[in-house]
Amino acid sequence: MNPSAADPLASSPNPALPARQIAVIGAGIAGVSCALQLARAGWRVTLLDKSRGWGGRMATRRTEFGGFDHGAQYFTVRDARFERALAAHPGLVQPWTPETMRVLDQEGLALTPSPVPLEQHWVAVPGMNDLARELGQPLADGSLGAQVLLGTRVARIERDAIHPDQWQLRCETGAGAEGAQQVLGGFDQVVLAVPQPQAQELLQASQLAPALQQAIAGVEIAPCWTLMLAFPQAMKRGLDQFAPSGMPRAASITACAGWRAKAASPAAARSSAGPCRPAPNGRRSMCRMTPSASAPSC
Repeated sequence: MNPSAADPLASSPNPALPARQIAVIGAGIAGVSCALQLARAGWRVTLLDKSRGWGGRMATRRTEFGGFDHGAQYFTVRDARFERALAAHPGLVQPWTPETMRVLDQEGLALTPSPVPLEQHWVAVPGMNDLARELGQPLADGSLGAQVLLGTRVARIERDAIHPDQWQLRCETGAGAEGAQQVLGGFDQVVLAVPQPQAQELLQASQLAPALQQAIAGVEIAPCWTLMLAFPQAMKRGLDQFAPSGMPRAASITACAGWRAKAASPAAARSSAGPCRPAPNGRRSMCRMTPSASAPSC
């Protein structure tokens, strides 16, 4: 496939070099971007993810009530190359103008609201994981000679049993008694495009890269709780407060307005705290708070 001039992520392969094999673990936006660059540069890419779908932390949960974006709430565009890549996929993203959500203390007084964003926020439509799925289509459709293995958990990285100068992956597919194990080998390099806890766990299980393990050991990821709600009737602005149990420094949250629900359940509603996201068609209700709870998570 010849890289399109309209695609700023394209690289020109060097036909003089033999194709090398590389495994990219993680099908989030980082893993997909990495795999695309490598495939277009002439590498033979295998992209793996333990989840059954694309997106990683840009996660969308689809239920009988509709879709919930329970991962990343939005993204920003700060790089001209990323801006051009999105422009090559019209209709894939849309601006999101958040609404401030009030966090109330135990006396019902409003704490400091979320600050006004200083840059444009964007969301993928219809769900956040559609961004990675759409950008990754050249990997999935075979046009770049890549292999995509979703629902495949890499349990261990080790030297290839046949070619010790290469790597092999011990993988698990499925779940429970129906799960299967397989070994994928012949990789010249392996890329970890996963969050720190998963990378640390995999390196420890593989007994590899002690220096890298030490380097990333200090990385801390702030936890985030997500509450997904579907209501028996469509909700209006001014929804009554609700209080997560045990939340520090805040006793209740005033749910946000600005949702729409048309696609799945006409009674479902969607928003997302931190601040709230007016939902495109078919989105549902969601609230998110960080442990500090002094302001909604962005």
